[in-house]
Amino acid sequence: LLAIADADREGWGDHPAFETFGVSCYLGGKVTVDGETYGTLCFASRDARERSFTDAEGRLVRLLVGWIGNEIERDQRESDLQRYAHIIEAVDDGVYALDTDGRFTLVNSAMTDLTGYDRETLLDSHTSHVKDDATVERAQSIVRAMLRGTRPEEETFELSIQRADGSSFPAQDHMTLLWDDDEFAGTAGVIRDVTAQKERDEALQGLLETTRSLMGAQSPTEVAGIIADAA
Repeated sequence: LLAIADADREGWGDHPAFETFGVSCYLGGKVTVDGETYGTLCFASRDARERSFTDAEGRLVRLLVGWIGNEIERDQRESDLQRYAHIIEAVDDGVYALDTDGRFTLVNSAMTDLTGYDRETLLDSHTSHVKDDATVERAQSIVRAMLRGTRPEEETFELSIQRADGSSFPAQDHMTLLWDDDEFAGTAGVIRDVTAQKERDEALQGLLETTRSLMGAQSPTEVAGIIADAA
């Protein structure tokens, strides 16, 4: 906080603000945002004061400086969150976040499309809503290992996701831990439907097996049989 009741009397007469603008009286402080100087808040006058600023006046400026800095930080955080929300909604894969109890705190539109559940149904529901018991236990085991440090804090694994209509599909979950001031705050991840990939892999494996069989065939009759079985 900088308090100048009379710039000329207090040795600020050669300061550019006094020489250029004629500022004789000044009370102000730095506005900081995320630890960095954002600007200043000040009260200034060309007329000098006969008495010094009081402690109450200084406290008022400090209060205003702190409040403005906090409001700017909050506005920037809200803008960042809104931007991240737009990005998450634009992702084709399902995006989710779970709290420490395994309940959904965030899902994007792709996640609702994949599971067939609407957003309102998923939010605050347990992850078992879209996973069977074995899959839930496996995911919890992975999280416990991450917290112990025996597995990396970010990992991709395969699982089965249950849809609202009772069907299921193979998926990959790219999961990471969430932290809040060094405290475990839950998990977040990206769910990708790998049905098409599985089908391609199975078709390729079948083709490879057929090719090996053909290469080992000893007669035209055997070749014909292998081709008939593969068709």
